[in-house]
Amino acid sequence: MAIIKLGSSKSSTNTINYCEKKAEIKEGLNCNINYAKTQFSITRKLWGKNDGIQVHTIIQSFKPNEITPIKANKIGKKLVEEIAKDYEILIFTHTDKKHIHNHIVINSVNFNNGKKYHSDKKNLYYIKKRSDEICLENGLSIINSFKSPIRYTLAEKSIIEKGQISWKNEIRKAIDFEKFNSNNYNEFKNNLKNKHNIETNDSNKYITFKNTEINKIVKGKTLGENYEKDSIKNIITKNSKKINFV
Repeated sequence: MAIIKLGSSKSSTNTINYCEKKAEIKEGLNCNINYAKTQFSITRKLWGKNDGIQVHTIIQSFKPNEITPIKANKIGKKLVEEIAKDYEILIFTHTDKKHIHNHIVINSVNFNNGKKYHSDKKNLYYIKKRSDEICLENGLSIINSFKSPIRYTLAEKSIIEKGQISWKNEIRKAIDFEKFNSNNYNEFKNNLKNKHNIETNDSNKYITFKNTEINKIVKGKTLGENYEKDSIKNIITKNSKKINFV
């Protein structure tokens, strides 16, 4: 079983530092692992594309007790050899959780032709498909879908680990409090706005949250499954019934 998550960062150095910190095994593709940060930077500057997104990331997680760190790293390398052949890539294998997982860092610029690497839904489907195929080839199980109750980006994880405050986490805390202390969905939204300075927009099937004090917006699905509209409504409805019953 391998679960795939995609991400990106405007700081190549910070991302590599974070991934390298807890790595038990690390491997490079088209680059020297010891000088990767410099090499990544040189390639982007050579093609005049050092602004904006500097690296793309893939987290490839495996079922607990099903794979060794060495094999996990090899599978990660096999995957990126196919999906990003002419890009400089680092594969960091972590064992700090129950499930062994790879943090894969892809330089945003192709060293041969200067083309930018694109990470989108179509790319995610292909990466998942190829990852599943490689896992099956190596006798590993796969799953069809996975949702995480809480989702953290690499940048947010880095902020939290440094003991700093994540504005997204502050929104999560406000949502968690109000969905258990509101009698209905409208009251929930009003409480977020009046008590926490968080505006909501759920004009379509998704819900977004805006911290008006710092003018930052995030989608509920980005925060995690627990912060999507249907999930929030379900909690409020269940909690309201309990209150009425009492």
